[in-house]
Amino acid sequence: LGPTRFAALSRVYDGTIGGTVQLGRGWQMTASESGGEQYLRADEYGVADPARLAAALADSNPATAFNAFGYGSDNNPATVAAIGQIYRRRSSSTLESSDLVANGPLLRLPAGQAKLAVGLEWRTETLALEVPQPGSPRGAIVAERYGRRILSVYSQLHVPLLGSGRDSLARPRLALDLAGRYDHYSDFGGTFNPMARLEWIASDWLNLRASWGRSYRAPTLDALYDTSQNVSGLTVVPDPLSASGR
Repeated sequence: LGPTRFAALSRVYDGTIGGTVQLGRGWQMTASESGGEQYLRADEYGVADPARLAAALADSNPATAFNAFGYGSDNNPATVAAIGQIYRRRSSSTLESSDLVANGPLLRLPAGQAKLAVGLEWRTETLALEVPQPGSPRGAIVAERYGRRILSVYSQLHVPLLGSGRDSLARPRLALDLAGRYDHYSDFGGTFNPMARLEWIASDWLNLRASWGRSYRAPTLDALYDTSQNVSGLTVVPDPLSASGR
């Protein structure tokens, strides 16, 4: 079959549009819309068709059987050509995101201005695959399509605990940040992730931070469904007892 060769082509398009509106009293709102698409074409040459290889190995005719232990020239060129195939994969993924964020001062404390930020995000993801059909005639492909929707709500509160309310550069300063984010995935359900951070600025040369948090992000659609991205050199073995052939 000769050496295995790969040929790939990738195209990526993305763009973002947005704007900010002043709401008054120091508050502002920012809205943005972004989208992107990625197309990948990958061809692998010199791959053996499992069914044809098994038939050639079991062939009782020495003139047409495949000899796996000899040199390439020991095999019938027609047999080698019949076994070899081109493993073609096509994938297209899209991402669309709508974001709305508002932030501004909440109230004035003796140590400074407390601030609040709140946000809302709506995201949709799609993945379309064209992959060879296991156990099917050479060249047959199966089209697969997957999608996901994510709704996210998040907030962050900044509270100065120690410092001069009139001078933001005064030392020492102590501030507390509290944040939380809720994400609901259409395929994984909901998850809430909090975060807390305490920052102590003792002087211009000493700054101490302590933080605690929890985070979660669902696996990407590529990681879940595009097996070529997960394992290098993956070989698909047909299962005759499976309805899907896998």
